[in-house]
Amino acid sequence: MPFKPAKCPSCGGDLQVPEEKDIIICMYCGTNVIVREAIKIAVTTINSNVNNLLKLATDAQDSYNLTEAYNYFNKVLEIEINNTTAWLGKAHCAGFMSTAYNFRSDELILGIDNSIIYSKPEEIENIKIKASDLIIFVCHSSYLITSAELKEYRTKFKFDTLLNNLLTFIHLLERAFELNPNSLISVSKIIFYNKQILDVNELKYYDYSDLDIYGNARKKYYYIDSLILENAKKYLIKYEAIKKTLEPSTTNHISKKPKNRYNIFNVNTIIILLFIIVSITLYLLVKNINSSNKLPYYEIMNNKDNDTALLMTIYLTDTNQKYIKVIGDSIIKNNDNSNIYIYYFNDKEIASNFLNDKIKSKSKNKNDNFIQSNCFAKMKYDLINNEIVYFKNINNEWKIITNY
Repeated sequence: MPFKPAKCPSCGGDLQVPEEKDIIICMYCGTNVIVREAIKIAVTTINSNVNNLLKLATDAQDSYNLTEAYNYFNKVLEIEINNTTAWLGKAHCAGFMSTAYNFRSDELILGIDNSIIYSKPEEIENIKIKASDLIIFVCHSSYLITSAELKEYRTKFKFDTLLNNLLTFIHLLERAFELNPNSLISVSKIIFYNKQILDVNELKYYDYSDLDIYGNARKKYYYIDSLILENAKKYLIKYEAIKKTLEPSTTNHISKKPKNRYNIFNVNTIIILLFIIVSITLYLLVKNINSSNKLPYYEIMNNKDNDTALLMTIYLTDTNQKYIKVIGDSIIKNNDNSNIYIYYFNDKEIASNFLNDKIKSKSKNKNDNFIQSNCFAKMKYDLINNEIVYFKNINNEWKIITNY
């Protein structure tokens, strides 16, 4: 006989009731309980608890309190094991709680797989795309963390960690591409991480277990297993070919018949030119109207091009993350031939004077403190690796933006 959770409408006691019965007696207060109504009360209570916990989880997640969010998502799953939002949220938290030496890939994939298993048929494709994007962001964030470890005191252990993580990233990104076969980013990242494996081979590191007569660690070469190197080369060939099929095709150049330069300004040509000018004017007018509806006011205050990068400061009236990305992406699109650093301010005067003050100051700490105190977001575009990273200032700490 199947039983269902229920609540006594009189005393609120938790019950397990048989569905076949119409009326039972409450084991706590002794009153008659209509089974159907008691089950309905229990379901309403459970749904309310789940919604409250999900709200707490997402609020904590948005505030980068990932441990707290992770625990709330777990509480949701204890009540409702098939909650897709909780599974995907738990995967997100586990992924971004990873460290260079503890990459929580198993939890990430478990959460993603269960979010797909428990999703409704009409939601599966959308969940798959979200899951694919999540894998890409987590791998990118973890790569930045892992590679940062090598900036100081290169050791064999650190190279081993980087190599193991790169292999894990590639495996995860294959899953991301499987979830979203139209994802050019996942393919590009697979190519990038395989190139990193080839680049790491034969780099120098310090062996602190082998000291010279002066007590200094000896420099040695880091060698990667030949099978791993061969697989990396095969991956490059495979995914370079896939990338070509996903990239938009270039327009074929068609040879045009030379025009008679003496007949350029005939009547038909003038009419066509006037039509084009009017069309472009109307298009720009409509575009400006639409843009004003979509974006808050912003203004590029400084634009300096030094030897290594293009430095820019932007005055932006709204600190919403989506506007930070939209503006940054637009600037990259128009200046994609150099490294770019963008600093976002909501104080126009500081934004206007920042670069001059920064360039004049010889103290790195002074500049860093000034940025932490006044800049609410920044963006870094690495031209060589084609990588874009957005950061937001959360309580004077830079956090990588993952949700827009």
